[in-house]
Amino acid sequence: MKRIILILLILVIGGVFPSIGQVSKLSVGIKSGINQTRLIRGTIGNEIAGHESSGSHDQWVENLTYGIKGRYQVSNSVSLSTGLLIDNRSTYHEYPSFQEPSINFEKTETRRYLSIPLLLEYYIKGNNLFYLEFGLHTSFLSSYNVEHGEFNPPETYDITPNNYIYGLVGGTGVKVPILEKLTLDVNARATQTLKSASTLYLQTLSLNVGLVYNL
Repeated sequence: MKRIILILLILVIGGVFPSIGQVSKLSVGIKSGINQTRLIRGTIGNEIAGHESSGSHDQWVENLTYGIKGRYQVSNSVSLSTGLLIDNRSTYHEYPSFQEPSINFEKTETRRYLSIPLLLEYYIKGNNLFYLEFGLHTSFLSSYNVEHGEFNPPETYDITPNNYIYGLVGGTGVKVPILEKLTLDVNARATQTLKSASTLYLQTLSLNVGLVYNL
């Protein structure tokens, strides 16, 4: 984690020095989109989750993300962006009963996070139109809901989710000018948590659309 942060700082500094003598630009906006999330297993999850087995099954589940975004342009090729997002993530998990192999338990979980991304945007060939983004996110759990299928599993199968998670973010996007100071921002993004949401990790793909105003 520390290495990732150090690399981001080096890249940011590298983008700031070429911008000396240029006018930096600040922009703010709103964004919303759809996301698909699924649970994945990892080293930590396999160690803790005693109920996981090779017979379990996870599916992508859709939900919504929306919030505000801020961007600070430090050079023609580099910008820093952050935001405050209401991030709804739903997951579906199906797993067999150890006592009754013919019974499958189904569980749909919906987590609502308050997410804060910190991203570096790199504009391809400095055209300030198409960009790549990568960085980190921290998300704080604000609400949690779980629904079971036809069969209710033992209470020990339900594990209280962690109050916060963090992870890596990567994506690509395009900025389309609408008016002199108004831009349409379309973005596709992938997020991978590094801290487990409960015993398993979240993997999310999202497509977002936003309106950004250049101050």
